[in-house]
Amino acid sequence: MRGQMPRARMFALLLRLHGVSWMTIRKLGPDTDPGGNQSKAGQHVAENSLKKVLTKLGLRKARHSGRAHAQAVRRPSQTAELAELSSRQRLVFLAGPPRSGTTWLNREICNHPGWSGFLPECTLLTQQIGLYSRTKHFCEPTRFEAYLGNVDNLAATYRPMMAQMLALAVRLNGYSDQDVLVLKDPELSHYLDDLVDILPDHRLICIVRDPRDVIASVKNVAKRKQEAWDLEKTAAWIYSYYSGLQKHRQNAGPNTLFVRYEDLVAGHLPTVREFLGQSAEDVLEDPEAIKARLDPSDPFFSDLYLKPTTKQKVGSYVKDLTKDEIAYIDKIFAGVMKAWRYA
Repeated sequence: MRGQMPRARMFALLLRLHGVSWMTIRKLGPDTDPGGNQSKAGQHVAENSLKKVLTKLGLRKARHSGRAHAQAVRRPSQTAELAELSSRQRLVFLAGPPRSGTTWLNREICNHPGWSGFLPECTLLTQQIGLYSRTKHFCEPTRFEAYLGNVDNLAATYRPMMAQMLALAVRLNGYSDQDVLVLKDPELSHYLDDLVDILPDHRLICIVRDPRDVIASVKNVAKRKQEAWDLEKTAAWIYSYYSGLQKHRQNAGPNTLFVRYEDLVAGHLPTVREFLGQSAEDVLEDPEAIKARLDPSDPFFSDLYLKPTTKQKVGSYVKDLTKDEIAYIDKIFAGVMKAWRYA
């Protein structure tokens, strides 16, 4: 049709705008020149060749099938922000069910020279990872492809934001001169595979505890808050954390360590320090620095946060739960207890 630019010429001009020389463009197909005067066959060859170059240059996205949306994510390269952050500081994440010893373990890890101090839970980061996860797993495929193309692109949109949040936290808390940034949040247990998508270069420690002790501790928190306590709802809530950990455990790499609270307080804490490259001789003893970050009036506060490591809470569910409650937990968590050697 008169007045329309041949598509091959349009592609060629687009390549030229992005710095591709005419000599290179000429090699892509028969008679591919600025004039665009080609036979239909030559034009078709040129178009296909030019489209391939556009795809390689990132100016045209390859077709993405709906099935690929649900496939595992290839690990993309880091953004400049994350590369800069990781070159200065290593990231260590702690996850595990609530009341399983995550705060206590956080204290032990941070109590070391060159490691960031005791920070509040990284809830804001976890919320962003949760939004990423929901988009990745539940977005309608047609809409996903129209706006994102593939899961790699989704992860790439979150990576700069996460890097900025981490860099800001480092600056706000005065940790720019520390070698390692430690971040803890039990809610991360639901998104561990997604965490790897967005922040692939990190160390992860997942701590578990006898679910009977965990639920007994939740029951005691409810008492301090003077709230009604429902065993069935609590059991379902706590079970979801073990489920998330078990899912990640099946695919976890060498940068992930799974530990039991009972083993750590029994003297196996050096296993964690070895995994992180810490020296036991360099451990600091400064409970006041941690105390400043905690609120003793918080119903979730435990006096064990500030005391030397002790085994006194292991098996304490016996005095905090009734026999019927214990029997119910044993039934619901039978698989979990077997998997983590609590049966």
